[in-house]
Amino acid sequence: MNSYKDTVFLPSTKMPINANLVQNEQKIYKEWEENHVYKRMKRDGKNPFVLHDGPPYANGDIHIGHALNKILKDFVVKFNYFSGRSVEFVPGWDCHGLPIEQKILSSKVKLNPEEFSAACREYASGQINLQKSQFKSLGIIADWENNYETMSPFYEKMISDNLQKLFEDKFIFKRKKPVFWSWAFQTALAEAEVEYKEKTDESLYLVFRSSIGNVLVWTTTPWTLPANVAIAMNPNLKYCLATLKNPHNSESACWIAEDCFEELKRKGIVDDIFLESFSYEHFKNEHSQHPIYLDQQVPFVAADFVTADKGTGFVHIAPGHGEEDYLVALKNNLPIVVPVGPDGFFIEGKYKGIHIFEKGSFVSNPKIIEDLKETGNFVCSETINHSYPYCSRSNTPLIFRATEQWFLDLDKIRNSFDLSKELDKVEFYPENSKNRLLSMVQNRPDWCISRQRLWGVPLFDNGVLDVWFDSGLSWGILSNQADLYFEGNDQHRGWFQSSFWLSLALQGKLPYKKVFTHGFVVDGNREKMSKSKGNVVSPLNVLKKYGAEILRYWVASTDYTKDVQVSDEILKRASDGYKKLRNTLRFLVSNMPNEKLDFKGQLFPADVWILNKSKEVLDFVYDSFSKQLYFSGIQKLSEYINSDLSGIYISSCKDRLYCSSGEHRESAVFVLSKILESIVTLIAPLFTYTAQEVFGYLPEWMKEGKKDIFDLVYVPLSSVEVKFDLNVWKKILSDFHLEFDKLKTTSEIKETLEVQLEFEKEEDIFEFSSDWFGVSRTIAFSEKDFLCEFSSEGRKFKIVKSSLKKCERCWKRNAENVLCQRCEFLTQIKEKE
Repeated sequence: MNSYKDTVFLPSTKMPINANLVQNEQKIYKEWEENHVYKRMKRDGKNPFVLHDGPPYANGDIHIGHALNKILKDFVVKFNYFSGRSVEFVPGWDCHGLPIEQKILSSKVKLNPEEFSAACREYASGQINLQKSQFKSLGIIADWENNYETMSPFYEKMISDNLQKLFEDKFIFKRKKPVFWSWAFQTALAEAEVEYKEKTDESLYLVFRSSIGNVLVWTTTPWTLPANVAIAMNPNLKYCLATLKNPHNSESACWIAEDCFEELKRKGIVDDIFLESFSYEHFKNEHSQHPIYLDQQVPFVAADFVTADKGTGFVHIAPGHGEEDYLVALKNNLPIVVPVGPDGFFIEGKYKGIHIFEKGSFVSNPKIIEDLKETGNFVCSETINHSYPYCSRSNTPLIFRATEQWFLDLDKIRNSFDLSKELDKVEFYPENSKNRLLSMVQNRPDWCISRQRLWGVPLFDNGVLDVWFDSGLSWGILSNQADLYFEGNDQHRGWFQSSFWLSLALQGKLPYKKVFTHGFVVDGNREKMSKSKGNVVSPLNVLKKYGAEILRYWVASTDYTKDVQVSDEILKRASDGYKKLRNTLRFLVSNMPNEKLDFKGQLFPADVWILNKSKEVLDFVYDSFSKQLYFSGIQKLSEYINSDLSGIYISSCKDRLYCSSGEHRESAVFVLSKILESIVTLIAPLFTYTAQEVFGYLPEWMKEGKKDIFDLVYVPLSSVEVKFDLNVWKKILSDFHLEFDKLKTTSEIKETLEVQLEFEKEEDIFEFSSDWFGVSRTIAFSEKDFLCEFSSEGRKFKIVKSSLKKCERCWKRNAENVLCQRCEFLTQIKEKE
């Protein structure tokens, strides 16, 4: 048998079986840098595809969310490049703000303001270099030499110039009004810096005493009662006088909204109604005694936001600690009382020196309730669970606190533009993210852009700009309007929105043509990652264990339009999927001849079928990639490789590849070369290291003088005229395998080459139909005994054990002696050469 080894065409390549990704990827990336790949990707710079990079914060190692985001962006940029376009991808970093301040302050070294800023700048620069090297290790190609930084002199001047323009155009104003306030950091915060969490607190019912009768009020923020300046009621509600049940005071009657009576009675707070159908007019010019400061009087005022859904129909107004309360105060010329200082301590009145919080609880509430009981104004309290704002940096509860701040006038922008029509000009994916962003921008209050910190771009007076203002201007560094913003779905509250407002105000249009959002990374159980849970997956550890290509395969093969799962098991599956892809590419490379193939002969039915099937699949994959739906394309490509290409075609043409010659073999090689060229270029944006490796092992005639993968442009496969449709025979092949699997359990037959397949209709037999089914031969029905028979697609077949010998060259049971006729003929020719 060994004597025939030199007569067959066995696959041959120097491409190693193992990818050795961890060792090879760094070498390949270094070569790309030496060959100035990004400059080549810019081509002539005309009509570039521009992906604008939302800047990560310059602090610490990259995490798995960073890896997901940057790899997806790399897919997009490279896809457009390999489709023939010039590209522009300038990475950026957000450099100002609290985390860097905290790092410098933690050193306990006393620094003057100039030294402090210099230390922050030096620290941020070091973090940028760290993250830059880590992003490169993921295989990301970008303009790393010209990245933007929000702390660079050029960028800071751009911020200052635009700030001045907004001020001159009256888009910016200064006012004392309530804002999210972090008492831990003693600064105002923007919505994007706020997280909402479930919190358990104490709410209470109390009475405000009035000459026209006591008023029952419900509040979820007892600590704001010292700041009370009025009682609000809805002019469209009707009010009644009800009796209090088991009151703590001597007055047993109080005013409530009629629509609140049943719920308050159910709770056991009120008992009966004895006066009803009074409107706001009855209270309009009256005053009530302050429940804590008994020497003060507070007026009744009208407010449409007061409802009867919860509470009593009366709302206590503390404009120093609430946005709606503040607007009521402006309308009614009420004072803005702010008894709580920047550090969360009361700074005036009887509660001076008491902090509102301790370990996340309102420690001031019990003292206030105690005083209300003493004055006879306490009725009862109850525990509530509600969504409460927290500082995303310090993880401490926030308060609303009125302070002098600078604001971007969002109402003016809303009055200047039809926001819905502006967003209609933008393509969104997922589509419902448009409505999400529209809802946010339609309802957002004025943007507080000032911060009481040191490290940032200075404002007109004390303080610095919000870092979201910094990054919201990043579109200013682009040469063209961005084709795509691609970020996590939390950026509807963040960068998408800050860019939205500033671009409209400054250039009268939105900065993006398309907005694509991806989900967050969670663990294998769909739980949020945290160090305390021990479920954090570090991309740096994945790189050390598997290499970047496996991380990229994980990104490409998962549906990132929703939250993305990652775990050791999921990464192992990604590694297995990658190996199948690479092994298939290696097989294709191993069958490429060293000399150029100039095939002009006949394509056989299986060749035509796989070429047309490949075009159908690869066109679908390309279309999916063009829509940034890589997971959809990779799923289709994997199914095609495992089933149609490897499972059917390659299996069916191995005999032609190894044991035939002439056009029988050349047609299969020609087809595989076309498929190889297409797949390698198509996957290059996603698995660039692998595409580069495969390119390096191609014969020179296939490279056509190109030096690396970045010299290639994807060219779709051409369809081939179908003379014999094999699609129906794919179903017949499947049915054959079902029957054969049954046969293996009931007979000694174990391999398909041990049998021949007989067709009822001789005209159904097509060229290389025996290879299609993997049997030794196909013939018309004979009189021989059959092992089994089956029907499929309106045709009848018999499986018959072959009576011939096994050919020692091709292993088919077609031989009368040692070799079958085909192999005997070819070996004779080989001997004469």
